[in-house]
Parts: sequence; C-alpha cells; structure tokens
Amino acid sequence: MQPDAPSASPTAAPPENKAPKEPASAGFKRFMKSSLVGIVATIVDVTVVLLCLRVFALNPYLAKVIALAGGVTTQFLGNRRFAFQASTGRLRRQLQWFAVVEAIAFVTTVFVFRGLLALGRHFDLPLADLGANLLSGSIVYFGFSYPLWKRVFALTPEERALAEAERAKSATSTPSDPT
Repeated sequence: MQPDAPSASPTAAPPENKAPKEPASAGFKRFMKSSLVGIVATIVDVTVVLLCLRVFALNPYLAKVIALAGGVTTQFLGNRRFAFQASTGRLRRQLQWFAVVEAIAFVTTVFVFRGLLALGRHFDLPLADLGANLLSGSIVYFGFSYPLWKRVFALTPEERALAEAERAKSATSTPSDPT
C-alpha cells in the first residue's frame, strides 16, 4: 500500500521544477520576456515617482514607496502571467515566495550598491552613483532573483496539466468564420 501523498498547503515551499527539460530557446525566450517585464516595471516605478513628486508634491520617500509598490506589482503580475505563464499556479504560494525573494533581493541590492559605489568613488569614476545603481540591480536580478523566480512560478504537475488543458481549449475554441 502506498502512503498518501502529502497535501500541498498554500504556503508550502515552491515545487521542484520537474517539468520535462525545455529547449534552450524556450528558456531564453522566457528570460527575455522576464527582462521585458523588468523594463516595464522600471518605467512604472520612474513614472509613478515623478508623478508623485511633480504633480502631487508628495514627500520623496513616500513617493518612492508608492512607486516601488507599483514596480513590484508590475514585476509579479507580468512574470506570473507573461514570462512564466504560471497564472494557473497557487497565487498565495507564489505571492509569499515572491515576497521572500524580493525582500532578500532588496537587502542584497543595497549591499552590492554600497560596495560598487565605494569602489567607483575610490577610483573617482564619473557617474559612480548611476553606474552602481544599474550594476547592483543587474547583478542581483541575473544572479539571484531570476533564478529563484523559476522556482517561485514553477507549476506542480497538476497545475501544468491544467494550464495545458486550458491552452488546448482556447486554441480549439476560436470563433468560426461566418462565410
């Protein structure tokens, strides 16, 4: 007699990504989609902070918190739906693990930024602040966030089967030509 499979709680750790091995081109496509989502999230962040400061004359720290919330929301929803196509996955689990990854990424980015900024200023590099900002974000994204998001948005075999069934259903339910 087989033991019962453990029930998956909504707060369980991200599933092992035991999907069939995907071709490198599919992984690259997903990476490019996630990068595009990151660019859109950055545009949202910058736009919101400028609106808050220039139109609503908010305190700069409050403006940045609001902008950050908009950027992170864009990042989560865009990666969940567009890049990883994981909208059939458990939302609560994905949100919780995404928040954990992003909290660690935030702290890591601050430390990497601080180190790069000190290095840039030590060598008196022009635009050390901007360079450190761009580099720290990129280092943390490529080396930490994106690799972990593959786990955060990984679908269980059941969720993957449901997603495939939904895609097949939507592909066959195209409107017929009235002619």
